[in-house]
Amino acid sequence: MSARVVCDPILGQTSIHDDDSLPITVVLFPEDGAEETGWDVALWHNGTHSREWEQLDLNETDGVIEVLNDSHPNPITSSLETNTPHHEHQPLTFTNTLFNWTDRSNSFNFTVKYRRKGEADWTWVKSGPDELDDGKLIFKRPSTPTALTTPLENYIDGISSDCRIETHVPDSSTASLWTISIPIPASSSREPFLKQFVVGLPTNFTRYFALVRQSSFWLCPRHGFSKLDLNEEAILLSFLRNDGYHFVVLAVSTDGVVMTVKSDDAGNIIALGRNDETTPKDGRLVCAIGNTIEEGIGMVMARTKELISQRGGTKPCANKGYPLKGGNKAESLTHDDFHNGLTYCTWNSLGPELTHSSFMAALHDLDASDIYPSTIIIDDGWQSVVPYGSTIFQHRLASIQASSKSFPDGLKKLVSDIKKEFPWVKNIGVWHGVFGYWGGIEPDSEIGKKYKLRSIDMKKGEGIWVIDSVDVQRFYDDFYSAVKLIRSSFLVDCGINAVKLDTQGLLDDIKNSADRRDLIPAYQAAIHTSATKHFGNKVISCMAQYPSNIFSPEILLSSNPSPTNHRIAMRNSDDFWPNQPDSHPWHIHTNAHTSLLTTHLEGITPDWDMFQTKPSPSPSESKSPTPDFSSYHAAARCLSGGLISITDVPAQHNPTLLSFLTAPPLSSPPNSKTSGITLPVHPGKTAYAYAGDKEHRILKITTTTLCSGVPVLGLFNPFPSKSISEILSLADFSEIDPEKEYIIRSFSSSKITQPLKGDSETPTRNNLPLL
Repeated sequence: MSARVVCDPILGQTSIHDDDSLPITVVLFPEDGAEETGWDVALWHNGTHSREWEQLDLNETDGVIEVLNDSHPNPITSSLETNTPHHEHQPLTFTNTLFNWTDRSNSFNFTVKYRRKGEADWTWVKSGPDELDDGKLIFKRPSTPTALTTPLENYIDGISSDCRIETHVPDSSTASLWTISIPIPASSSREPFLKQFVVGLPTNFTRYFALVRQSSFWLCPRHGFSKLDLNEEAILLSFLRNDGYHFVVLAVSTDGVVMTVKSDDAGNIIALGRNDETTPKDGRLVCAIGNTIEEGIGMVMARTKELISQRGGTKPCANKGYPLKGGNKAESLTHDDFHNGLTYCTWNSLGPELTHSSFMAALHDLDASDIYPSTIIIDDGWQSVVPYGSTIFQHRLASIQASSKSFPDGLKKLVSDIKKEFPWVKNIGVWHGVFGYWGGIEPDSEIGKKYKLRSIDMKKGEGIWVIDSVDVQRFYDDFYSAVKLIRSSFLVDCGINAVKLDTQGLLDDIKNSADRRDLIPAYQAAIHTSATKHFGNKVISCMAQYPSNIFSPEILLSSNPSPTNHRIAMRNSDDFWPNQPDSHPWHIHTNAHTSLLTTHLEGITPDWDMFQTKPSPSPSESKSPTPDFSSYHAAARCLSGGLISITDVPAQHNPTLLSFLTAPPLSSPPNSKTSGITLPVHPGKTAYAYAGDKEHRILKITTTTLCSGVPVLGLFNPFPSKSISEILSLADFSEIDPEKEYIIRSFSSSKITQPLKGDSETPTRNNLPLL
């Protein structure tokens, strides 16, 4: 007879424990009616001196683990309840204590088996309903100051003598930090020097996590086990070692050198460097060993900020990371109606075929549904472009004016009508591409005649015309400001006070070195200077996760340490794809993992993209309705610390869901002093970096409230087709003070635990239903 099993520590994953004893808890869900039968449950493990497997019998206990999330009366979770299985019978709980009899530097495996009392044969969880693999447990050796003298060769085997290794003494007394410098010869005038270099073999690890370049525009996570197997170029690697420590490698792009890493067939770390400069340069990898992955990433990012600031950039903030604890004025958050208000974007809502009338009709539809966004983004589709091919990417910008066909009265009239009819709209922004449009500038146009153009070759596809470096600053200033341009004034003069600056990764697609040397820094400086001068922090930077931008002083560094003011929004992942069901869990997974890096960028706030409060109607050829992931996305955006943007199709809204994101609820048009959307939080990120999106575990997103520091934990089921349960404790939350008492409240069920001490291991069980 089979049963569902929930185990703490978690099966199929790697868990780290700091003590020499570990409480084991197993919750058994027998088939209906079978709980009245006696059961044997045992832990099977090889954590012995001899490494032979042995059995630890677990004892049934009368104590019941408190269930926080097994029913869902809250409207925000209503879309997740379809066909949710609820357990009609009380699950059975079994416990014991596992003692560490091995060298603390070693890890070992474990699994669970069970049977009815009196039966001879055991059932292994691998054969059960969830087919759970063995778990791995690491009893971690306490860190000591001697870790400072640990050589890099302890973590990478066979390091080439051509590598120059510099050892640093970080702020932490129990961590190690190194910079690996790899010489890369000069480029020719137009051709880069490309160098591929075997760094060495990472050793003694059980899992790894990487952030790879999904394209020229985006990063995304990859995961693996005890051998590095990465054929995509990454900028960040982190290895969970068998001693419980985390070895982190960051490929730093600066000084005209783009650095990435991947693996060869043997599992070696391979560094790839591209030098576009006409002088020899060093490619750099920054490495650290940390007690946690957050500590390791924090150290390599802090060292990188020092490197960039030494080359003329702004000095890094004192905190050297994103979160600042406390000391933030709630008043400043309330008045930021761009970052803390509701945004409506036209992209998935209206598509690229925008018109004055369709836009106004969409806003009237929002009004009729009691939805009052404070910011409107006019996305792709408003500009005057001319085709030179059949795709959207083969259109060039011909005029800075709005399309005369779609907006015959111009952009200024549209903005005027919006402000007149919808006074709660405080910010109106427009979309544009980094080169003006996807295909650059039409040379035989008023813009082409006003500014010097350059024809450039791209790595992919055909060449395009772009504004030359000598004129790009003037173009952006003219485009954004109220200066007279050709026939009339533009964006600011039209009443536009925000901008979504897209397609930025096209800069990294420039092919030849001479153009890259000239255009990339010129465009980065013009973008930052003009956008912040004219729009302040009301900027959404999009498709901008290319290495030279991530490590630019404008993005990496900031002279102002405030986590809310003076930061632009920067998209944190590929787009929200409403009609692709598999993309929804992946979207949340990607953002939660990418944030491990992007929360350290001092110039930006990660933006998890827009979502829909109600799914779009299914395409006519579809035989099944579009799954409803609305509350899934809404909850994630609440934890993201970034913009909350919707892109609802007209007449497809869920005001009830949206009201849970606002304070106060949206029952009437807000006045100018209405507080923003949700309670501001620090940018959320995954609590466990090493699990892939298809592994059997809950995705946990952790954050704290910005002003009060209250820990918040989001639990997301990565599987649309099955429910999943886990045992949680206070240790799963961030910033827990062991001296304080806490209560845990489930937003979904409104259940509240008894007070728990900060160092308590008292478990609670959370069951997440089908999506």
